[in-house]
Amino acid sequence: MRYDALVLCGLLLTSVAFPAGAQEQSSDQEAQSPTAKAEDQLPIVVIGDQKDERRVVVGSRIARKPLFENGSIATSTGTPGFTPGSGMDPAGQYVRTLKRSERVAADERIGKDVACTLLAAKKASENEEWLLVRGMLVPLAQNTELNSIERRAASEVLFLSAQSSGDTQAKIEALELLVASGGLSSTETGKALRSLSSLVSKIGEKAAALEYLSAAIRVDPYDYRALANLAILQRARGDPGAAKIMKRAIAAAEQVGTAVPKAWRLFVNE
Repeated sequence: MRYDALVLCGLLLTSVAFPAGAQEQSSDQEAQSPTAKAEDQLPIVVIGDQKDERRVVVGSRIARKPLFENGSIATSTGTPGFTPGSGMDPAGQYVRTLKRSERVAADERIGKDVACTLLAAKKASENEEWLLVRGMLVPLAQNTELNSIERRAASEVLFLSAQSSGDTQAKIEALELLVASGGLSSTETGKALRSLSSLVSKIGEKAAALEYLSAAIRVDPYDYRALANLAILQRARGDPGAAKIMKRAIAAAEQVGTAVPKAWRLFVNE
């Protein structure tokens, strides 16, 4: 996710997108001194002609262009200064520079506080501070007051951190939060559920693996990968209806033009 939206962080950080991603930018701003009194803002003005006595009204601003008319003077004594943005400060005779840290979020729907937390979590992950990452992101992913995009972003960063740490349980937790975020499409939800099934199967939780696959098929009845995996798991449990489910998987794959593995056909004929 690129439209760019500036999100200013608080004092929490000095550096999300993020899956969403955040980038740091820095900008200089000139701060003007207190405004001079109104009567000090008048320019030099000369009125009258050569036959009249010249009268000059003097203010603090020096003219930038010739204001003498009908006279022999054709030049100006003006200098570029004392004006906003000129870099000069007529009161303090110095220039003050302010530094401001800014963040760029990949999605304008991600609030500034969430973006800063995501960026902090990413840095913590780079430092392999896995518990700190979890402590920052799990509350965000579970917070139903946040929008689905913010919860999805927190879950994605949490999953990436879990992948880096190699913690299977942490990956399962992150994927469950990702599915619950409501920010996934039906196709993405199916993929996440199949991944969950694979992960819990590896740690021996076969019943949970079946539940995740069944959930994926409810999301998409023609998910041939989920159907095939479900058939294999069910046969391992001694379910006689496994061949029927594999036939559904073969039909769904053929419908979208996907090559059917030979093992699937052998599975049906066994």
